[in-house]
Amino acid sequence: MLQQPCSVVADAGYANGEHIAALDAQGITSYVAGERSVNHQGGGSLYQRSAFVYDPASDSFTCPAGSALKRKQLSRKDKMVVYAAQPSDCAGCAQKLKCTTARQRFVSRHLYEEALEANASRLAAQPWMMGLRRQTVEHPFASIKHLILGNARLLMRHTSGARAEFSLAVMAYNLKRVFNMKGAPWMHQALRG
Repeated sequence: MLQQPCSVVADAGYANGEHIAALDAQGITSYVAGERSVNHQGGGSLYQRSAFVYDPASDSFTCPAGSALKRKQLSRKDKMVVYAAQPSDCAGCAQKLKCTTARQRFVSRHLYEEALEANASRLAAQPWMMGLRRQTVEHPFASIKHLILGNARLLMRHTSGARAEFSLAVMAYNLKRVFNMKGAPWMHQALRG
C-alpha cells in the first residue's frame, strides 16, 4: 500500500526530539514549535551553544577559541550528552569571560539532535505552518472552553469525571460543527439512520 505524504504540526509541549525522529522514520514531516534552552548564565552575555561547532567524526565540540570539548557523560533521563572543556584550556583562555563563569565550559547535545535541527530548519523555511496550527486548534479549544463548558469550569471531580465531562463537551462541539456544515436536513437523515 502506497502511503500518502503526511505532515503534522504541534506545540513544543507535545513532542520532543525522540518523537520527531520517530515521525521522520515513518515518513511523516513534523513541524513542532522549538523550545530549545538558551544560556542565561552571566546575564545572557555568554556564548550560546550555537557558537560551538560539533564534529560527528570525533563526537566532540570545538569552542570559539579552538579548544575541544570532549564527551563527559550521558544523561539517559534527559536524553542528553554532556561535553566538557579541559579546565586547563579554560583557565588560560582569553575568551573565558565571554564563555563561562565556571571553572570549565559545558555544552550539551540532545541524542536526537539531527531530528531537532531538521525540524527547526523546516519551521524556518515554512513559518506559516505554526499559523496554520493556531487557526486549526485555537478555534475549537476556545469554543469548547467558553461556549460549551462555560469558561472551562468542570463540574465533575477527579480525572475520570473530568475526562467524561470533557468528552461530552467535545462531542457537543463536533455535533454542532456537523450541523453547521451539513445543515438540518442532513442531520435529521443521519440521526434516523
